[in-house]
Amino acid sequence: MKCKCGYEVNENMKFCPECGEKIVSQKSPSQVPETAEIVPLPPVLNSNDVCELFSISKNMLYELCWQKKIPHIRIGKKYAFRSKEILEWAGTKEKISTAG
Repeated sequence: MKCKCGYEVNENMKFCPECGEKIVSQKSPSQVPETAEIVPLPPVLNSNDVCELFSISKNMLYELCWQKKIPHIRIGKKYAFRSKEILEWAGTKEKISTAG
Protein backbone atom coordinates (compact mmCIF):
# COMPACT_ATOMS: atom_id res chain seq x y z
CA MET A 1 0.00 0.00 0.00
CA LYS A 2 1.19 3.54 -0.65
CA CYS A 3 0.48 6.71 1.30
CA LYS A 4 -0.55 9.89 -0.54
CA CYS A 5 3.02 11.13 -0.08
CA GLY A 6 4.27 8.08 -2.00
CA TYR A 7 5.77 6.24 1.00
CA GLU A 8 5.23 2.47 0.93
CA VAL A 9 3.29 1.43 4.09
CA ASN A 10 2.47 -2.00 5.45
CA GLU A 11 -1.16 -2.95 5.99
CA ASN A 12 -0.57 -3.10 9.76
CA MET A 13 0.69 0.52 9.96
CA LYS A 14 -1.72 3.07 11.37
CA PHE A 15 0.28 6.22 10.52
CA CYS A 16 2.71 7.05 7.73
CA PRO A 17 6.18 7.50 9.25
CA GLU A 18 7.13 9.86 6.41
CA CYS A 19 4.32 12.45 6.54
CA GLY A 20 2.43 11.49 9.72
CA GLU A 21 -0.93 11.00 8.04
CA LYS A 22 -3.28 8.47 9.62
CA ILE A 23 -3.93 5.49 7.36
CA VAL A 24 -7.53 4.35 7.41
CA SER A 25 -7.60 0.88 5.95
CA GLN A 26 -10.70 -0.06 4.02
CA LYS A 27 -10.37 -3.84 4.31
CA SER A 28 -13.13 -5.98 2.93
CA PRO A 29 -13.49 -9.65 3.83
CA SER A 30 -12.53 -10.68 0.29
CA GLN A 31 -9.57 -8.40 -0.47
CA VAL A 32 -7.30 -5.64 0.79
CA PRO A 33 -7.50 -2.44 -1.28
CA GLU A 34 -4.44 -1.01 -3.05
CA THR A 35 -4.96 2.44 -1.49
CA ALA A 36 -6.11 3.57 1.93
CA GLU A 37 -7.69 6.80 3.09
CA ILE A 38 -5.18 9.06 4.85
CA VAL A 39 -6.35 11.23 7.75
CA PRO A 40 -4.09 14.04 9.04
CA LEU A 41 -2.93 13.97 12.68
CA PRO A 42 -3.98 16.76 15.02
CA PRO A 43 -1.10 19.03 16.11
CA VAL A 44 -1.28 17.72 19.69
CA LEU A 45 -1.92 14.08 20.62
CA ASN A 46 -3.17 12.67 23.90
CA SER A 47 -1.98 9.48 25.58
CA ASN A 48 -4.63 7.35 23.85
CA ASP A 49 -3.56 8.62 20.42
CA VAL A 50 0.12 7.84 21.06
CA CYS A 51 -0.69 4.38 22.45
CA GLU A 52 -2.70 3.62 19.29
CA LEU A 53 0.02 5.09 17.05
CA PHE A 54 2.74 2.83 18.47
CA SER A 55 0.51 -0.10 19.58
CA ILE A 56 1.77 0.14 23.16
CA SER A 57 0.02 0.09 26.53
CA LYS A 58 -0.57 3.22 28.61
CA ASN A 59 1.72 1.79 31.28
CA MET A 60 4.57 1.56 28.76
CA LEU A 61 3.87 5.10 27.51
CA TYR A 62 3.88 6.50 31.06
CA GLU A 63 7.14 4.65 31.77
CA LEU A 64 8.72 6.19 28.64
CA CYS A 65 7.55 9.63 29.81
CA TRP A 66 8.85 9.08 33.34
CA GLN A 67 12.23 7.99 31.95
CA LYS A 68 12.21 11.02 29.58
CA LYS A 69 12.65 8.71 26.59
CA ILE A 70 9.76 10.21 24.61
CA PRO A 71 9.10 13.92 23.91
CA HIS A 72 6.09 15.11 25.88
CA ILE A 73 4.63 18.02 27.82
CA ARG A 74 2.66 17.96 31.04
CA ILE A 75 -0.62 19.80 31.36
CA GLY A 76 -1.52 19.42 35.00
CA LYS A 77 -1.52 15.67 35.61
CA LYS A 78 -2.01 14.80 31.95
CA TYR A 79 0.53 14.17 29.21
CA ALA A 80 0.35 15.76 25.77
CA PHE A 81 2.49 15.06 22.72
CA ARG A 82 3.26 17.30 19.74
CA SER A 83 2.61 15.28 16.58
CA LYS A 84 5.65 16.60 14.73
CA GLU A 85 8.01 15.83 17.64
CA ILE A 86 6.57 12.34 18.14
CA LEU A 87 6.94 11.46 14.45
CA GLU A 88 10.50 12.80 14.31
CA TRP A 89 11.36 10.87 17.48
CA ALA A 90 9.80 7.67 16.11
CA GLY A 91 11.77 8.05 12.88
CA THR A 92 15.01 7.71 14.85
CA LYS A 93 13.95 4.54 16.68
CA GLU A 94 14.12 0.95 15.51
CA LYS A 95 12.65 -0.40 18.74
CA ILE A 96 10.76 1.29 21.55
CA SER A 97 11.86 0.03 24.95
CA THR A 98 11.76 1.10 28.58
CA ALA A 99 14.87 -0.99 29.35
CA GLY A 100 18.08 0.79 30.40
